[in-house]
Amino acid sequence: MLKCREREEKVLTNLSSSPKLGSYDRFLENIFNALRDGISILDRELNIVKVNYWMRQRYEHALPLEGKKCYQVYQQRDFICPWCPSIKTLKTGMPAEEIVPYVTDKGHVGWIELSTFPLRDEEDNLVGVIEHCKDITEKIKAEERTRLLAKAVEQSAEAILITDRRGRIIYLNPSFETITGYRREEVLHRIPNFLKDANREAYRDIWRTLREEKSWHGEVEIRHKDGHKLYIELSISPVRDEQNRISHFVAVLHDITQRVELEAHLRRSQKLEAIGRLAGGIAHDFNNILTATMGYAELLKKKVSDPVTQKYAENIIASIKRAGDLTKKLLTFSRHRSQTKRVFDLNQTLVDLYPMIRRLIEERIEIRLKLPPKPLLLKGDPSDIEQIVMNLVLNAAEALPQGGEITLEMREQTPPFPTEERSYAYLRVQDNGSGIPKKHLDYIFDPFFTTKETGSGLGLFVVYNTVKHMKGYITVHSLPGQGTTFEIYLPLSEDPLAPQKRPGDQSQTSKDLKGVTILVVEDENEVRHLLKEALGCSGAKILEAENANKALSFLQNYPEPIHLLLTDLVIPGGSGAYLAREALTLRPELKVLFISGYPKGQHLEKLPGFFLAKPFSPTELLKVIYEVLDP
Repeated sequence: MLKCREREEKVLTNLSSSPKLGSYDRFLENIFNALRDGISILDRELNIVKVNYWMRQRYEHALPLEGKKCYQVYQQRDFICPWCPSIKTLKTGMPAEEIVPYVTDKGHVGWIELSTFPLRDEEDNLVGVIEHCKDITEKIKAEERTRLLAKAVEQSAEAILITDRRGRIIYLNPSFETITGYRREEVLHRIPNFLKDANREAYRDIWRTLREEKSWHGEVEIRHKDGHKLYIELSISPVRDEQNRISHFVAVLHDITQRVELEAHLRRSQKLEAIGRLAGGIAHDFNNILTATMGYAELLKKKVSDPVTQKYAENIIASIKRAGDLTKKLLTFSRHRSQTKRVFDLNQTLVDLYPMIRRLIEERIEIRLKLPPKPLLLKGDPSDIEQIVMNLVLNAAEALPQGGEITLEMREQTPPFPTEERSYAYLRVQDNGSGIPKKHLDYIFDPFFTTKETGSGLGLFVVYNTVKHMKGYITVHSLPGQGTTFEIYLPLSEDPLAPQKRPGDQSQTSKDLKGVTILVVEDENEVRHLLKEALGCSGAKILEAENANKALSFLQNYPEPIHLLLTDLVIPGGSGAYLAREALTLRPELKVLFISGYPKGQHLEKLPGFFLAKPFSPTELLKVIYEVLDP
């Protein structure tokens, strides 16, 4: 210990006795203590020889510092620090530097930039080390914040770009490239004209706001590099320098395309639901009118012997059947659609439909049918597929006024977009006609949208709605002058093909209904009178009721057997289903036949009755009644 003190005194003596230093001793001492960084002078054994005021203030708890080992005071260690820059300087005689951590008296971690320099005497002997300590904790924290901010911006899911005050892009993050499709080098140092080209009014409004030194926020429509629409929630704010002048602008772009499309889909669904309720009601009432008209036309045909009058009646019946097809289209707007489902082969359905397609399409249009070798089994109503194909084929034919080619192709194929994991049937209807203008593609599935002078605008809507009803997907690709392709994906059935029921014996229509009592419940007078007339001509005894209460009175009080309850589903005083349940309680042997202007619903499958959809002819009605009474 004594030798250590002697060495310290020797170093100090050498320092103070130097003529050059001694003459400025007080001057240098003042400078030494005025420094805002820490200075320590160490001997070769790392003993502290002298420290300035900054060091004494920082390590006040360990005063006096002189004579103590630097690592004991500064690092609270009992051994030399392995990274010690003073050791490096003592070994090499050269300056050294290290950034070292420390723990504050509050337990926080700080950082010191420690620089060491050789200390030599007048004979150039290395007698010690000068340590310069600079606390860079705040600098390190600022750098860490900067790195964190840079990572956050680079890894943000939002597109971020920074422009200079004239609007030229000087920075953009990877998400900008992902969302817009533009590469960094394509837009850097340029004004973002992709925004201007897509939405000029919004572009002008943005610059008006920014010139007023305000922030702008709103939703804009822009174009992806490949041309498709993007809906963006855009925020632009000015960035100010130290003099509070605008130096840059920062823009954040949030892709809301999916949200906007979902909202549009919701609005469309709500609109269709409202139209559906209206169309369903109209179709129901219209079917009642058609039933009466068709029935009387058929009765007229049977009553007269004049061939010309019979031909007129046949034309009336044919027109009514076409009107009935229109009501079926109207009913696709609503939920009142057929729920009859069975497993059927898509290939066979198309084969059966082909002759009708060929008759309807001009000979100069070639129709190519491409079928896979194995069946494609779907579960649903085959008439839905027929409706889809007929609408698409007729549309394709209209795009081929000079002739051309229509291709119908089917195969098993997985959709090229996320779906539930199952097998799908692929149906492609393609033509090489005039194509669909790009401005119309977004609207072709909307109800009543048509570009033709004649037409209901329901065809493609019916296709779209039917595909969705079958839990399928439909896409369309078209370019003017290059034709149109509709691609449909429908889930394949996991159930086997069910055997087909044979149609009823047509000879049944020649039977009569003598001895049969039928209770007819129908609130529409024309339809009820028709039913009475048609069934009465076949020998049946008819009881009439226009509401459920009167019908129940017959069921309770009529003294003779009632063989058949023929009731509309929608009647005053209770539904036809309610009436049927009450009737079967009173007369368990009773047979029930429902009629309605709506197609058969899924709920009817639970009732012990048969169903016939309006409009129908007396012949069709009699055929069903024979099957009900004598299955």
